[in-house]
Amino acid sequence: MKKLTALVLATALGGIAMAETQEERIAALEKKVQEMESSKITGKTKGGYDIQFYGFGRLDAMWLDSNAQTTCGGAIFMWSKPETTVTDDDQLGVTARNTRLGMDLIGPSTATLKSSAKIELDFSGTGTETNNEPRIRHGYLQLDMPESNMSIIAGQTWDVIAPLNPPTVDCSILWWQGNVGMRRPQLRITKGMDLNDQTSFKLEGALARTVGTENNYNGVDSGSDSGLPSMQARVSMTTPVFNELKSTFGISGLYGQEEYDVAAGSTDSRNFNSWLMAFDMNLPITKETLILGEVYRGSNTGTYGGAIGQNLNLDKTLVAPFTLTDGDEIHSTGCWLALSQKLNDKFSVAGGYSLDTVDPEDLDDNSRQSNQTAFTNVVYKPLANVLTGVELAHNITEYQNSENGETLRASMFMQFNF
Repeated sequence: MKKLTALVLATALGGIAMAETQEERIAALEKKVQEMESSKITGKTKGGYDIQFYGFGRLDAMWLDSNAQTTCGGAIFMWSKPETTVTDDDQLGVTARNTRLGMDLIGPSTATLKSSAKIELDFSGTGTETNNEPRIRHGYLQLDMPESNMSIIAGQTWDVIAPLNPPTVDCSILWWQGNVGMRRPQLRITKGMDLNDQTSFKLEGALARTVGTENNYNGVDSGSDSGLPSMQARVSMTTPVFNELKSTFGISGLYGQEEYDVAAGSTDSRNFNSWLMAFDMNLPITKETLILGEVYRGSNTGTYGGAIGQNLNLDKTLVAPFTLTDGDEIHSTGCWLALSQKLNDKFSVAGGYSLDTVDPEDLDDNSRQSNQTAFTNVVYKPLANVLTGVELAHNITEYQNSENGETLRASMFMQFNF
């Protein structure tokens, strides 16, 4: 490793040895760093297939002026707690959990079928801030059929529904605040269709794992207990709108079920539906200016990032055997809109607003009824492979017939890409 480091430094210094001024030396060094950054770490698997490594090391720090619900060492903000819980209790979170390691693998291919795979991890699993555990983000195989413009994905990756994410520094990407769509195991088929040289359509469909939030009496997750996968689908169109730049508009939806056993030792059960409809928009105005956003309406969407993390309003007795006597799905509506602006090669700015609301008639007192966030950030790129940025966000969480919660959050991150 020391020899490799010395060789790299010697190469970089050798490339600038003939520069006569400080400005020329700096320009030559920056060019060499960019060339090194563009050369990804590659290798071969045991089976002889090409593999390309990527990822980043990252530190996140977050200061909140009030007590809020967070996870992953504070890096993921969820909602503000009511002032009746704790008043003006500031918080500080510092974490490296979002450090990421990934690899792309290229498998055997023919003229009509190409194979590949992706495995990507971060460290946002269980554990403490000084002993984080790995967590799988993506893990799937992909089969591409170029002649028919089709592909198949089998494994864990992003949901088909609502595929966009806002340009926020916060690692929650506004889940439970208006943005829906997470990652889960699935079998997906994608079909592309070209209308002409400028306009194309894409059809996507997936059978995905239904994730429940509570265990039944038999200890089986309620999503698994339904015996059915969730069905997701999306249709999108890509076409020029402003300045001949291609924009994408999509409509997506899902349907699934959860099954809850009514009582211990009973064969009776109740099914609860999950459904969601969403619209997404990716609209570049210029090469440096981008507007993007989504809106959704759904039921039982907490495990998809909706309904402020609430799925069902279950009516259970408070003593054993905790019989399920009644219950309803929680309906919600959410949206987010953001603007991203590249100022130059070093600086970019972004800002946006998000809102997640729950139908009041579906909630009991003290439940979360609405959650809104406004944010703005600045990202600076001092080197080709280094990013740092700061963000200021204001969140208001309203509770059903209870006092609201409000949080001002300041965040910063530093990241080294490889």
